[in-house]
Amino acid sequence: MQVPGQTLRIDAIDVLGAGLIGMCCCPGRLEPASRGGYQSRNLEDDLAVLTDWSPGTVISLIEQREFDLLGVPGLPQRLQSLPLEWHHCPITDLGAPGELFETLFAQLEIRLLVDLSKGGRVLLHCAAG
Repeated sequence: MQVPGQTLRIDAIDVLGAGLIGMCCCPGRLEPASRGGYQSRNLEDDLAVLTDWSPGTVISLIEQREFDLLGVPGLPQRLQSLPLEWHHCPITDLGAPGELFETLFAQLEIRLLVDLSKGGRVLLHCAAG
């Protein structure tokens, strides 16, 4: 779980004896501030941590409207500018994957499994991690 105000945390599990699947909060998101209210995470710092982790693929699980609600409307474009593949497979906040997610993820599944079997890394992010 991400602690507000601390460096972006990526939790990971080993899969297929080779690759890693990581999970983190939304880079640059608004989060509770210690003095009350909200503060923005530093997007550039978060993207540096993300890039250092070296994922071949990043998948955003938040809904389109959440990019604005979390204060990062330009995050998709920033992720697309990095040396990785970015995909948007939204899941309703606090919900189970629906038909849209299933359709979009099915288009990636085989490629992700191949990449993971070769030692690749896939990073998923939702709103809060």
